[in-house]
Amino acid sequence: MLIARASGTSFGSYLRERILDPLAMTDTDFYASDPRRLATPYRPTRSGLERAVELDEPYAHPPAFEDGGRGLVATVDDLYALARLLLDEGRDLVSLDAIRAMTSHQLSDEQKVNGAFGPGFFAECSWGYGLAVNRDGSYGWDGGLGTSFLVDPPRRLVVIVLTQRLFESPETPAVHRELRAIARRTP
Repeated sequence: MLIARASGTSFGSYLRERILDPLAMTDTDFYASDPRRLATPYRPTRSGLERAVELDEPYAHPPAFEDGGRGLVATVDDLYALARLLLDEGRDLVSLDAIRAMTSHQLSDEQKVNGAFGPGFFAECSWGYGLAVNRDGSYGWDGGLGTSFLVDPPRRLVVIVLTQRLFESPETPAVHRELRAIARRTP
Protein backbone atom coordinates (compact mmCIF):
# COMPACT_ATOMS: atom_id res chain seq x y z
CA MET A 1 0.00 0.00 0.00
CA LEU A 2 2.79 2.40 0.95
CA ILE A 3 4.71 1.84 -2.30
CA ALA A 4 1.54 2.24 -4.36
CA ARG A 5 0.70 5.53 -2.69
CA ALA A 6 4.24 6.89 -2.83
CA SER A 7 4.78 5.91 -6.47
CA GLY A 8 1.29 6.77 -7.75
CA THR A 9 0.97 3.36 -9.40
CA SER A 10 -0.01 -0.15 -8.32
CA PHE A 11 2.47 -2.23 -6.34
CA GLY A 12 2.64 -4.75 -9.20
CA SER A 13 3.34 -2.04 -11.79
CA TYR A 14 6.05 -0.61 -9.55
CA LEU A 15 7.67 -4.05 -9.15
CA ARG A 16 7.50 -4.73 -12.88
CA GLU A 17 8.97 -1.36 -13.83
CA ARG A 18 11.71 -1.19 -11.20
CA ILE A 19 12.75 -4.83 -10.65
CA LEU A 20 11.02 -7.52 -12.70
CA ASP A 21 11.37 -6.06 -16.21
CA PRO A 22 14.99 -4.86 -15.81
CA LEU A 23 15.93 -8.34 -14.56
CA ALA A 24 13.91 -10.05 -17.35
CA MET A 25 11.81 -11.79 -14.69
CA THR A 26 8.96 -12.36 -17.14
CA ASP A 27 7.42 -15.30 -15.25
CA THR A 28 7.03 -13.58 -11.87
CA ASP A 29 3.72 -12.12 -10.75
CA PHE A 30 1.08 -12.28 -8.04
CA TYR A 31 -0.61 -15.09 -9.96
CA ALA A 32 0.11 -17.49 -12.82
CA SER A 33 -1.31 -16.23 -16.12
CA ASP A 34 -1.45 -19.90 -17.16
CA PRO A 35 -2.50 -21.84 -14.03
CA ARG A 36 -1.54 -25.13 -15.72
CA ARG A 37 2.09 -24.10 -15.14
CA LEU A 38 1.66 -24.07 -11.36
CA ALA A 39 3.25 -27.02 -9.59
CA THR A 40 0.78 -29.13 -7.65
CA PRO A 41 1.36 -28.65 -3.90
CA TYR A 42 1.34 -31.71 -1.62
CA ARG A 43 1.24 -32.05 2.15
CA PRO A 44 2.53 -35.03 4.09
CA THR A 45 -0.05 -37.12 5.97
CA ARG A 46 0.21 -40.37 7.92
CA SER A 47 -0.86 -42.28 4.82
CA GLY A 48 1.45 -40.48 2.40
CA LEU A 49 1.30 -37.30 0.38
CA GLU A 50 -2.03 -35.56 -0.18
CA ARG A 51 -2.75 -32.83 -2.71
CA ALA A 52 -3.21 -29.45 -1.01
CA VAL A 53 -6.10 -28.45 -3.27
CA GLU A 54 -6.88 -25.18 -1.46
CA LEU A 55 -3.47 -23.81 -2.43
CA ASP A 56 -4.10 -24.07 -6.17
CA GLU A 57 -6.78 -21.37 -6.24
CA PRO A 58 -5.07 -18.28 -4.75
CA TYR A 59 -2.37 -18.17 -7.40
CA ALA A 60 -4.57 -19.06 -10.39
CA HIS A 61 -6.25 -15.64 -10.64
CA PRO A 62 -5.23 -12.01 -10.18
CA PRO A 63 -5.61 -11.03 -6.52
CA ALA A 64 -8.02 -8.30 -5.48
CA PHE A 65 -5.10 -6.61 -3.72
CA GLU A 66 -1.41 -6.97 -4.68
CA ASP A 67 0.07 -7.83 -1.30
CA GLY A 68 3.83 -8.38 -1.02
CA GLY A 69 3.30 -10.55 2.07
CA ARG A 70 1.10 -12.94 0.11
CA GLY A 71 3.99 -13.86 -2.11
CA LEU A 72 4.66 -14.12 -5.81
CA VAL A 73 4.82 -17.03 -8.20
CA ALA A 74 8.02 -17.40 -10.17
CA THR A 75 10.16 -19.80 -12.14
CA VAL A 76 13.60 -21.02 -11.12
CA ASP A 77 15.17 -18.68 -13.71
CA ASP A 78 13.38 -15.67 -12.26
CA LEU A 79 14.26 -16.63 -8.71
CA TYR A 80 17.88 -16.98 -9.77
CA ALA A 81 17.78 -13.48 -11.32
CA LEU A 82 16.55 -12.07 -7.99
CA ALA A 83 19.22 -13.96 -6.04
CA ARG A 84 21.89 -12.65 -8.42
CA LEU A 85 20.61 -9.09 -7.90
CA LEU A 86 21.17 -9.53 -4.18
CA LEU A 87 24.53 -11.24 -4.63
CA ASP A 88 25.68 -8.47 -6.97
CA GLU A 89 24.64 -5.83 -4.41
CA GLY A 90 21.86 -4.24 -6.43
CA ARG A 91 23.32 -4.01 -9.94
CA ASP A 92 22.35 -0.32 -10.17
CA LEU A 93 18.66 -1.24 -9.75
CA VAL A 94 18.58 -1.12 -5.97
CA SER A 95 20.82 1.04 -3.82
CA LEU A 96 23.67 -0.60 -1.97
CA ASP A 97 22.23 0.80 1.28
CA ALA A 98 18.89 -0.92 0.58
CA ILE A 99 20.61 -4.22 -0.24
CA ARG A 100 22.67 -4.03 2.96
CA ALA A 101 19.53 -3.29 5.02
CA MET A 102 17.72 -6.22 3.40
CA THR A 103 20.59 -8.61 4.04
CA SER A 104 21.60 -7.64 7.58
CA HIS A 105 20.10 -8.37 11.00
CA GLN A 106 17.21 -6.04 11.85
CA LEU A 107 15.78 -7.71 14.99
CA SER A 108 16.78 -6.97 18.55
CA ASP A 109 17.46 -9.82 20.98
CA GLU A 110 14.12 -9.07 22.65
CA GLN A 111 12.26 -9.38 19.35
CA LYS A 112 13.95 -12.72 18.67
CA VAL A 113 12.82 -14.10 22.03
CA ASN A 114 9.19 -13.37 21.22
CA GLY A 115 9.35 -14.56 17.60
CA ALA A 116 6.34 -16.33 16.15
CA PHE A 117 8.18 -19.44 14.94
CA GLY A 118 8.81 -21.15 18.25
CA PRO A 119 11.67 -21.35 20.73
CA GLY A 120 15.15 -21.41 19.28
CA PHE A 121 14.09 -20.39 15.78
CA PHE A 122 16.25 -17.26 15.85
CA ALA A 123 19.28 -18.98 17.42
CA GLU A 124 21.15 -18.96 14.10
CA CYS A 125 19.25 -16.33 12.12
CA SER A 126 17.46 -13.00 12.14
CA TRP A 127 15.32 -11.05 9.71
CA GLY A 128 16.55 -8.45 7.29
CA TYR A 129 13.97 -6.58 5.25
CA GLY A 130 12.14 -9.40 3.51
CA LEU A 131 14.85 -12.04 3.98
CA ALA A 132 16.11 -14.41 6.62
CA VAL A 133 19.69 -13.49 7.54
CA ASN A 134 22.04 -16.15 8.95
CA ARG A 135 24.94 -15.68 11.35
CA ASP A 136 27.40 -16.85 8.68
CA GLY A 137 26.48 -13.95 6.36
CA SER A 138 24.24 -15.95 4.04
CA TYR A 139 20.63 -14.96 3.50
CA GLY A 140 17.55 -16.00 1.59
CA TRP A 141 14.01 -17.21 2.02
CA ASP A 142 12.37 -20.52 2.82
CA GLY A 143 8.79 -20.66 1.61
CA GLY A 144 6.32 -22.93 3.35
CA LEU A 145 5.01 -24.12 -0.02
CA GLY A 146 8.23 -26.07 -0.61
CA THR A 147 10.70 -23.59 -2.04
CA SER A 148 13.90 -22.04 -0.76
CA PHE A 149 16.79 -19.97 -1.95
CA LEU A 150 20.04 -19.14 -0.24
CA VAL A 151 22.59 -16.53 -1.23
CA ASP A 152 26.07 -17.12 0.20
CA PRO A 153 28.18 -14.02 -0.64
CA PRO A 154 31.56 -15.30 0.68
CA ARG A 155 31.31 -18.29 -1.68
CA ARG A 156 29.59 -16.29 -4.49
CA LEU A 157 26.97 -19.05 -4.39
CA VAL A 158 23.22 -19.25 -4.94
CA VAL A 159 21.32 -22.42 -3.96
CA ILE A 160 17.70 -22.79 -5.08
CA VAL A 161 15.57 -25.77 -4.08
CA LEU A 162 12.06 -26.08 -5.47
CA THR A 163 9.82 -28.92 -4.34
CA GLN A 164 6.08 -29.49 -4.35
CA ARG A 165 5.99 -30.62 -0.72
CA LEU A 166 4.74 -28.19 1.91
CA PHE A 167 6.96 -27.59 4.92
CA GLU A 168 5.78 -29.50 8.00
CA SER A 169 7.18 -27.02 10.52
CA PRO A 170 9.02 -23.68 10.68
CA GLU A 171 12.28 -25.63 10.32
CA THR A 172 13.64 -25.90 6.80
CA PRO A 173 13.14 -29.52 5.61
CA ALA A 174 16.10 -31.87 5.58
CA VAL A 175 16.29 -32.12 1.78
CA HIS A 176 16.74 -28.34 1.52
CA ARG A 177 19.43 -28.29 4.24
CA GLU A 178 21.26 -31.28 2.72
CA LEU A 179 21.32 -29.80 -0.79
CA ARG A 180 22.66 -26.53 0.61
CA ALA A 181 25.36 -28.37 2.51
CA ILE A 182 26.40 -30.28 -0.63
CA ALA A 183 26.53 -27.08 -2.69
CA ARG A 184 28.59 -25.32 -0.04
CA ARG A 185 31.13 -28.17 0.06
CA THR A 186 31.64 -28.13 -3.71
CA PRO A 187 34.79 -26.20 -4.65
